[in-house]
Amino acid sequence: MARSSQPSSRPLANFSPSVWNQHDFASFSLEDSAFDSYTEEIEALKVEVKDMLMTSPSNHPVQKIVLIDLLCRLGLSCHFDHEIQQQLEHIFDAEIISFDENRNDLHTIALMFRVFRQHGYKMSSDVFKRFKNDESGFNASLASDVKGLLSLYEASHLSIHGEDILDEALEFTRTHLKFFMTQSSPHLARHISETLLVPFHKGLPRIEARKYISLYERDDSRNDAILKFAKIDFNRVQLLHKLDLCHLSRWYKDTIDIESNFPYARDRLLESFLVGIGTFFEPQYTRPRIIMGKLVILITILDDTFDAYGTLEELECFTNAMERWDIAAMDELPDYMRPLYKILLSFFDELEKESKEEGRAYAFSYVKDGWKAYVRGNLVEAQWCNAGYVPTFDEYLKNGLITSCCHILPLMSFFVIGEIATLEAFEWLESSPKFVTASQTIGCLVDDIRSHKFEQKRRHVASAVECYMKQYGITEEEAVTGLKEMVAKAWKDINEEWMRASAVSMELLKPLVGLMRTVEELYKMDDGFTDQLSLKDNMTSLVVDEVSM
Repeated sequence: MARSSQPSSRPLANFSPSVWNQHDFASFSLEDSAFDSYTEEIEALKVEVKDMLMTSPSNHPVQKIVLIDLLCRLGLSCHFDHEIQQQLEHIFDAEIISFDENRNDLHTIALMFRVFRQHGYKMSSDVFKRFKNDESGFNASLASDVKGLLSLYEASHLSIHGEDILDEALEFTRTHLKFFMTQSSPHLARHISETLLVPFHKGLPRIEARKYISLYERDDSRNDAILKFAKIDFNRVQLLHKLDLCHLSRWYKDTIDIESNFPYARDRLLESFLVGIGTFFEPQYTRPRIIMGKLVILITILDDTFDAYGTLEELECFTNAMERWDIAAMDELPDYMRPLYKILLSFFDELEKESKEEGRAYAFSYVKDGWKAYVRGNLVEAQWCNAGYVPTFDEYLKNGLITSCCHILPLMSFFVIGEIATLEAFEWLESSPKFVTASQTIGCLVDDIRSHKFEQKRRHVASAVECYMKQYGITEEEAVTGLKEMVAKAWKDINEEWMRASAVSMELLKPLVGLMRTVEELYKMDDGFTDQLSLKDNMTSLVVDEVSM
């Protein structure tokens, strides 16, 4: 089949070029001396901070939780996972803290509530009842407590279904914090603005750490040893991430060669790598980060092939070739599709070989089936678009849970994490448990809420917004409100499942939460993956500029 000579018949998107073209990420080389120096200092500081953490919590449980939260917000908690769980378990089980004591103000109570819940302990939301008046609203005096409001706002995002008091807290704090933004210093106003946009619970750990380092160094009561630890650790991890990005960039240039092979697709190397960092930011996960980055690059090209270039006949041909999973099928594809098909088979064949060598062939079979399902789902959307068909929202969502990538990406996260992802774990993942369905819902809807206006400027399948409008006979504004409510409910599902014994370990759930946090970051203001500009500052601080010592 020849490549079409009628470009006007294609739904071209005219994506903007990458904002990173001036950067040569492939040329980075790790300076062993700098890395070793950082490592040496970190090991010494770890001993000092561990001593602070492991002192008995009996006399000062609140201070202990404040320290744990500080380590989490500065990105240092991964050094002390065991010790933190040990301390929290002791405090929570021993019920050392009396939450009714007047000495525990709103900030303290809200902080403890958030820390416990983020670590899987279901602390009751009843602790906030004493901050409400007889009319059931929150005390008016709290409106002037910006520190308490910020902490309560953060805590409200750990709510589960039926916790009306936290739903009220969210609205109460949001209203008053918006007022404080207009009355505060530029530095505090920026902190409030960033918190309202992405609360800590939904933020990416590395981005949150970078922001909190800047905030903490302005704190007159800061611990300089911990601050130094945070800065050195961030820079050390950044060096590893830069090295990973270097490897990914070389593969991108040599294998993808997007300008020559896929000029119609988005050139989004760094944004794809963000998914790798968001899912696996810890130093030991180099291979998972790179593989996740590669997969997102391939997903992007395939998505743009289906959405912004291919004709229906070509896309049906490509889907059939993917079902065959045979290099010989490449001969039946249009010329422009052959490089993508060849790269995909090579990428997956390498993973299959590794899985067999590791005795985990079952893991690859799930990934392979998941990829085929993803391609089929994209074809369904292309068929809807070609026919001018606007499905019902329920019909759209059933397919959208697959095409949002929050089906194939969790499968890949289980694949790359290694042997802790057993056959039983994959069976759990594919059984559509509430945790997974919720994450897929977030991935599908948050994307559509932010990207649908740009997509509808060209011939494109109807988004969740249009389908929701059709099914319920409502306006666009009402549809967006309804979809945002669905996202909020999905986060409640995730929070609830996080605090409940699961069929799989926390280590397997963490990457799934990381994926949802990445989605929130990508689409916090607009379609940051496509437009890039809203992501540029955070990406620069994440992988380009080191923290000043």
